[in-house]
Amino acid sequence: MWRNGGDGLRVYFTGHGHASAPRKDLSVPEGKNLERILRDLGILPDTVIVVQNGKIVPLDYRPKDGEEFELIDVISGG
Repeated sequence: MWRNGGDGLRVYFTGHGHASAPRKDLSVPEGKNLERILRDLGILPDTVIVVQNGKIVPLDYRPKDGEEFELIDVISGG
């Protein structure tokens, strides 16, 4: 179950969609990795890069309470 506030870990995401996207403050169940969290949010993991403190975070990482992440959209073209 996804909701603002409530039980579980509080995880923060910014940046998906455009640079000025509002920060999402989510309560997520413990034990889920970033890939599962993104999928539950309706975001395909292959379409974003998860960054924390300027470093890419692997999708198998399990967030800790209060952590913040930036989602950078992957763009390709010719």
